[in-house]
Amino acid sequence: DLRARVDGYVATYAPAVKSFGPLELDAMLVTATGPSYAHGVDADVALAERLSAAAGCTVDLVSLSIVSALRALEVSSIRLLSPYPPWLTERSVAYWEGAGLRVASVVPVSEAFRSYDLQTAEVLSALDRARALDGEAVLLTGTGMTSVNAIRTAAPDYDVPIVSSNVCGAWRLLKLTRATPSAAFKAVAPALAERLAGDRR
Repeated sequence: DLRARVDGYVATYAPAVKSFGPLELDAMLVTATGPSYAHGVDADVALAERLSAAAGCTVDLVSLSIVSALRALEVSSIRLLSPYPPWLTERSVAYWEGAGLRVASVVPVSEAFRSYDLQTAEVLSALDRARALDGEAVLLTGTGMTSVNAIRTAAPDYDVPIVSSNVCGAWRLLKLTRATPSAAFKAVAPALAERLAGDRR
């Protein structure tokens, strides 16, 4: 079940990052947030260091990418959109609070766990219930939840950043590899794209 999968994933990370063999990679991103919530940011940092040593390149966890992106945006308070069942949402809140973020509110995206099946309209409906204040951001957590079209549609009506796990992960890879963000990335995450441009000056 979901709990068993989430709690079992971490053991698979090291074999996975080693499986690329002699392929010379600039960076890797582990794109599962759920496993990180159980053990916290400090443990994630240590895990990322071990995986980087095993892989021979920088390995980041998407949960750490989210923290880094929110810090780059100078955000200390978030409105959390969660596609998870309550027990995993509780772990998620504890993780973000352990990272020094205030979770101002939690908006469930669905009454049942259907992260991978959610439609853009459902995510937009949740965004409509997550009105954030100045200095906050809206975080769509969970890499399985569709987010790009919802963010692109909702962003013009928001005065605060809207970010998702996948957008933050993409930002982190762009930052690590010093790659140029695409027009699509700039459209979905203009504030993060600006931070990348600033890093290159």
